Amino acid sequence: MLGSDYVGYDMIGLANLIRTRQIGEEELLEFVIERIEEFNPKLNAVNHKFYDRARIQIKHGTAAGPFQGVPFLLKDLGSDYAGTPITNGSQIFKGYVSTFSSAVVDRYVRSGLVIVGRTTSSEMGLGGYTETQLDGPTQNPWKAGYSAGGSSGGAGAVVAARILPAAHGSDAGGSIRVPAGWCGVFGLKPSRGLVPNGPGKGEGLGNFMHHALSVSVRDNAALLDAITSNDSGASYHVRQPSRPLLEEVGIAPGRLRIGFVKDAEGVEMSADARAAIDQTAKLCEKLGHYVEYVKWPVPLEQWWQSQRVVSASDTHFRIASFEAQTKRTVVEGDLDRWTWFSYQAGKSVTAAALLQALAAMQSLTRRFNQSFGNYDVIAAPTACRSAMKLGTIGMLPDLQSIHDYQRQSHPFTSIFNWAGAPAMSVPLFWTSEGLPLGLQFGGAWGRDDVLFRLAGQLEVAVPWSHRRPPTAVG
Repeated sequence: MLGSDYVGYDMIGLANLIRTRQIGEEELLEFVIERIEEFNPKLNAVNHKFYDRARIQIKHGTAAGPFQGVPFLLKDLGSDYAGTPITNGSQIFKGYVSTFSSAVVDRYVRSGLVIVGRTTSSEMGLGGYTETQLDGPTQNPWKAGYSAGGSSGGAGAVVAARILPAAHGSDAGGSIRVPAGWCGVFGLKPSRGLVPNGPGKGEGLGNFMHHALSVSVRDNAALLDAITSNDSGASYHVRQPSRPLLEEVGIAPGRLRIGFVKDAEGVEMSADARAAIDQTAKLCEKLGHYVEYVKWPVPLEQWWQSQRVVSASDTHFRIASFEAQTKRTVVEGDLDRWTWFSYQAGKSVTAAALLQALAAMQSLTRRFNQSFGNYDVIAAPTACRSAMKLGTIGMLPDLQSIHDYQRQSHPFTSIFNWAGAPAMSVPLFWTSEGLPLGLQFGGAWGRDDVLFRLAGQLEVAVPWSHRRPPTAVG
């Protein structure tokens, strides 16, 4: 019978309990349901509950995979699960039920996971926060009234509070790493092409990646192993790992060349962010790595101006497509403020302006990727300040103000998406107020193995699983 010991188990540990018959699948599911019902009212992190379906899944027999019988939560964005609701954090999708399952969800089910519900997301994945008209604000487990980040904010809160030791997330510009950094858990965005986006979603802008947030590094690696495969018909393919990524965790990474970013034009890092960089650089040097302070390799102002054009155009396209499919006109009250502002801005983006912005981003991305000729890993704060107060974005008057805030908050995450390169947020630093502030480490495209080796080494050197917020009650 699980009790206070539960918070000490990761997903691999729970799967082993089931495998050795120390606990039954039904018993574990009901225990997790109780935790959701106990803690979710404080967090507002789970917005769809599939309890009866999960019970039926177990009754009919779960797949004999590495996570057989372990409960799991999907993010409410871009992860269709046939016969269940998905609202993408938006009122306009309220009542929509998926008619198919995404390839990544099929792989989760084949690994034996029991899908018990969905976690909250920002509307359509926009922004590093999770506060919507549809679901309300998601609380940071470390401090009430503060953001859990976004867009995978619900997943970050669920994992930090130890409702589950891992949960699905997705990332188009930092949406796994920012909530991982603000919630004090581990989160990795894999290399482009490692995880399938199909069949319902194309490559889009080539920057959207599925994966997970977790307490342990080994869970994160094992979950990625479970969903990694070439996506038939996709535009991008990456060299498949030569061995399971789980095996990389615990292997010595060797002497890595790590460039630590402490300075970037137009960015004001908080004292906490600077302290986190200094502390982590000293740790990595002590672990035997070659450490050097570097400037961010591309001009951030040019990057963000171009990204703003592309983001607005993409938002307009998605909402216009919704209108065409539903024969419904979307009005201002239907959308959150940022989404509405971005939608309106996208209407005026010409094809020439979009192509110009994309060309600029591709040029900057190429320049950024060349950095990995000098360094194995680029390190920077996942966010340049700790979690913001809930409502901060809602107080900003226009789209420019919102983009300016985001640029100051987490300027270093999105380029890894466009570069197709893997990046992870590692919970190595807590502020004097007791708020987590993650450190981002990024590698070259296809070198997820390097990051998992480094993450495993850091987890041993500075363990974090014992750090639990007030809501992580045993």
